[in-house]
Amino acid sequence: MSREGQMRHDDVLRAVAAARGAQLMVCCAEPALAPSEGLAVAVGRCIAAEPSCVVPELLAAGASSVVLDPRCADPGHAARSEWLRGLVGDLIAETPGEPGIVAEPLRFSPGLGRRALFGLTPTAPDEQRLAAAMAALEPRLEAPEPVRGAVLAITGSCTACGACVRACPEEALTLGSTADALTLWHHRQRCSSAGACVRICPEQALTRVGVADEPDSVGLATVPAMTCSRCGARTLRHRSGMCRVCADTVAAPFRVRLPPGRGRRGSSPV
Repeated sequence: MSREGQMRHDDVLRAVAAARGAQLMVCCAEPALAPSEGLAVAVGRCIAAEPSCVVPELLAAGASSVVLDPRCADPGHAARSEWLRGLVGDLIAETPGEPGIVAEPLRFSPGLGRRALFGLTPTAPDEQRLAAAMAALEPRLEAPEPVRGAVLAITGSCTACGACVRACPEEALTLGSTADALTLWHHRQRCSSAGACVRICPEQALTRVGVADEPDSVGLATVPAMTCSRCGARTLRHRSGMCRVCADTVAAPFRVRLPPGRGRRGSSPV
């Protein structure tokens, strides 16, 4: 794949928006397939290896629906597809109607270069981008009937990324911080059981298991944490002493996004 044919993330989203409601085929490999009246977006690798926000952002940009590449044999493809269907429902289409070969699909540029240093490419953490995309998609999603006092349970590996906290319209989830840990709290008295937190969790770690008898606050998960020595963000404990983004920046300073503690004005660390 030639570098000349690659597009920055924001350019791809503009092209999707200009297509005015086209169906997209997100392709993991070449040649790209797409519905005869739609577009193809080639990511160059399995969608499971891409940030969890990529497909919701394409939908939020204006795609009517997304079809995931049925030819991908990567072990993580099926799990990511299932998670996306749980997240955005019917906006993930099962099959494209009349697919055809697309000679020049929209291609994501692999990684981010120097432009990220000047705010010309997305610099927010993936979880913040996912929350923003889901907020934009909310009018297009079917909401479950509200039930006060839902009981949530951690049934997977919670990383305290904060995606569910940002997604909750009732502020019923909060992250508590101590010197060496982050705790995810659920305030049942505020919960409307909208389900946004369950859908958005990139680890599929959160599940609604019932209705609470007493509207109290409970700790759902506690994970080891620290303060990043480089940007000051609260993050999961890591042997480098830095958050994941800063560790990547030190290893490859011109190929990553800005750290959560040094993003654009108004951004907040995870």
